[in-house]
Amino acid sequence: CLEALDQALDALESAGLRVLLDLHGTVGGESSEPPCGRHHDGWTTDDWDSEASLEVLRIVAERYAGRISICGIEVANEPSRNLSVEKLASYYEAAVEVVRQAGMRAGEVAVVLPIFDERRTKEVLDRWEN
Repeated sequence: CLEALDQALDALESAGLRVLLDLHGTVGGESSEPPCGRHHDGWTTDDWDSEASLEVLRIVAERYAGRISICGIEVANEPSRNLSVEKLASYYEAAVEVVRQAGMRAGEVAVVLPIFDERRTKEVLDRWEN
């Protein structure tokens, strides 16, 4: 799978394009909805494996840290409103650390931390401000 991404990045770099990598489905899923990679009616927040997801991010970030086409990496996609802000924020803080330690530097590669549900914006911002 990563070999196909390698080839795509080679072609994109040759064309002078920039890429935002997107972990579109975390391990176990970050919601029960199809945008996280699968639809699962029985999904609960306990299904999401944040530690395994961080390991996936580490592997990807280390592999692509030196690629000039990479301008960002999104660490989840459309996280469920059922995930507590504490759990989500803790994952995001760890994800930023993993990505930076892997060599994707601030100022070169943005780390995208989606809230998804705009009704959570105040709740998430309050968590980071306190």
